[in-house]
This record gives sequence, structure tokens and C-alpha cells, in this order.
Amino acid sequence: MTESDFDWPVDLRFTERAGNKLAYRISHGSKKPIVYLGGFHSNMNGEKAFAVFNFARDNDHSVICLDYSCHGDSEGDYRTATVSDWLADVIHVISENIDGEFYLCGSSMGAWISLLTALHFGERVKGIVTIAAATDMTHRFIWQRCQDEHKNLLNTQGYFEWMSPYDEEPYLLTKELIEDGKKHLLLDNEIPIDCPVRLLHGTNDEEVVWQTSLDTLEKLRCKDVTLKLFKDANHRLSEPDNLREIIRALKSIL
Repeated sequence: MTESDFDWPVDLRFTERAGNKLAYRISHGSKKPIVYLGGFHSNMNGEKAFAVFNFARDNDHSVICLDYSCHGDSEGDYRTATVSDWLADVIHVISENIDGEFYLCGSSMGAWISLLTALHFGERVKGIVTIAAATDMTHRFIWQRCQDEHKNLLNTQGYFEWMSPYDEEPYLLTKELIEDGKKHLLLDNEIPIDCPVRLLHGTNDEEVVWQTSLDTLEKLRCKDVTLKLFKDANHRLSEPDNLREIIRALKSIL
């Protein structure tokens, strides 16, 4: 369990999928919902989620933030978790709480899952904002960066531990996660999404290079798509100026 540093206007709710309790927050409004999806090893108790949630609530949009299984306040085990699981978590929470059209806003891995979610729900998704999009993360930013020793560990014990610059505890990266990710790779073909998309990325992002957002833009089928780069900004894009740009991007698709 985690504790939030923010004064959330609503309490946590829980639902269950595949034996795990999933935590989420929801606020109801008269306008189309916005769903915020966080990154790998992240949770909804961060600056971007809080800013998006309160922007939506202040402007009478319904809004949902959630923690994937084994993230934040949700249950689960990183030793068995996959992109398929996290996508299924998102589909489950949306299906339980939203009947019609909605918007997506995703950060890092959450941007990739936002695109996959849009492919699942089709025309019900009316617009997407991505923040430091880690499209095809398991291949581009895990497998392709693996040293020989890491690949040997994946083949012999099924996982290796990687020290993240954002956490004191190492990330557990599994062969199952990488193999499952192959089912969801998007950048080898056209991405058949037609709603407006706004991509935001920092040029000093060392975890997910900004060219990933450019590659995503080029593969998207939609014509109403833009990429905005922030000079010298890092992967988090959570400074006050960055948060204002995220909200501005949301306003442009609503």
C-alpha cells in the first residue's frame, strides 16, 4: 500500500480482476470522461495524475485514475505481471465505469497502453494525450538495452533486477514480460487510430528517447496529430510548466 502526498477530493475505490484488487479514483461530471494511465512502476499518486484529475473535475468532466495490478495500491506480483495484464486491468475499470465515449491521457508505459486501449475501444475514444510515450517499451527499452549477462539471466532464471533512477528498490524485469510485450508492438506497422492525438516529450529524456514519440506520430493513421518537444526536459515532465502544457494539450482535444 502507498500513501498519497496529495489531498485527493475523492477516496480510493476497488474492483477485482483475475484475483487481484485494483485501486482507482473516480469523479463524476456531466462531460465525457478522461482516463489517466501512469507509467511502469508508477502509481496514481503523482503530480501528473493529480493535475489531470483536478483539471477534469474542475471542468465538469468525469475522470478516472487507476493503479495497474502490482502498482501502487493495487494487488499483484511483478514476477508474473505482463502488458496484457495491465491492458486488461484498464479495459476492466473502463468497462465497469464508462458507457460511452471518453478521452485517454497516458504517461510513459501508460501512453503505450493508451494506444492499445484506443485500439480496443475504437471510435469510443475521442482523443489521446501521450506524455513521454514509451511505445513498444518491452522491446525498445528493455530487451534492446539488455547486456549479455541480462539475457543470460532471462534464459536461466527468467528475470533480472535493474536499478531505476527513480526508485531505491530494483525493478524486476522478467522474460514473461518481454515475451508478452511482443503481442502488443505497434511501431512496425500503421497504428489504426483516427482520433486526435497530442504527443509531449522532453529532449533530455534518457529513459525513453524523444524520437519514440516521433516514430509513434509517423505510424498513427490520424491526421490531427502533433508532437511538442520540451528542450532539456527529462522523462518525468512533472514540473509546473510541464503540467500546464499537459493541460493545454488536453484542452485542445476536448
